[in-house]
Amino acid sequence: MDFPGNMMIFTLFAIIIAVEGGGHKTWSYKHYCAANDEEPWSYHGVTNGPRQWPQLFPMCDGNQQSPVSINTNRVAEDNSLARLNFIGYDTPITQAEVLNNGHTVMFTPQDGVKRGITIEGRQFTFQQLHFHFGSVRKPGAEHTVNRIRYPVEAHFVHSSDDNITAVVGLLIDVRKRNNPAYGPIVEVLPEVRFKDETTDLQSPLNLNDLLPENPASYYRYTGSLTTPTCNEGVIWSVLQAVQTIGYSQLNSFLRLYAVEEDEKSRDCEMAPNYRPIQDLNNRVIYASQ
Repeated sequence: MDFPGNMMIFTLFAIIIAVEGGGHKTWSYKHYCAANDEEPWSYHGVTNGPRQWPQLFPMCDGNQQSPVSINTNRVAEDNSLARLNFIGYDTPITQAEVLNNGHTVMFTPQDGVKRGITIEGRQFTFQQLHFHFGSVRKPGAEHTVNRIRYPVEAHFVHSSDDNITAVVGLLIDVRKRNNPAYGPIVEVLPEVRFKDETTDLQSPLNLNDLLPENPASYYRYTGSLTTPTCNEGVIWSVLQAVQTIGYSQLNSFLRLYAVEEDEKSRDCEMAPNYRPIQDLNNRVIYASQ
């Protein structure tokens, strides 16, 4: 029996299940968004989803890819790792561009204040903040800890003068009570529900308040960008402490779409927007004190 092309592709790929490295829960396409196949890459397209990234972008097939699974019983404690030092994070961001790029929602400061972190004496300047997310039942964080995937993961992206990228990953759980620190983020999400929509930050955003109470302890490893082109050599610091937001705040993220408004459908919702776990390939994950 003949099937329409898209229907046949969907039928085949909808039953494909990819097992994540390290014996984790299986990962599969939660939904298929036909419009996503028109993009260079996506999370929900059949021809350009995460399973196809290594063929489309050779660096995504490297040996030091991210995200990874963190097993706290197998990390190597390293007393030489200095506590993370956040510079300028306590100066609220008063001007920032907010962008839905079809893959995530991104906050890029435009207030001229220098913020960043210090790693082994090297300064890394804060560039942007973005989020990977899903629902409580279908969580969307990228890194897992002891096989637990949290609903949300925030990425604080930094770069050095010699173009080395350092990302601070923050895992976020969900509770009944809203987190006021995330109010400036959530209040602008309705303005960028669809791909390519932009808006300006409306209320001051304090990066320091977004972090958990003890943000200085972390897991450190060398990995990659978690989206194409998957460049390696990224210094990852995944915070050991977990932050929380409210259910209603999470729901604001879940109303975002990966497509423009005229292409919206439930299958083209942005969530979950995470890359499956990648093999460690003999890399060591270190834990700071």
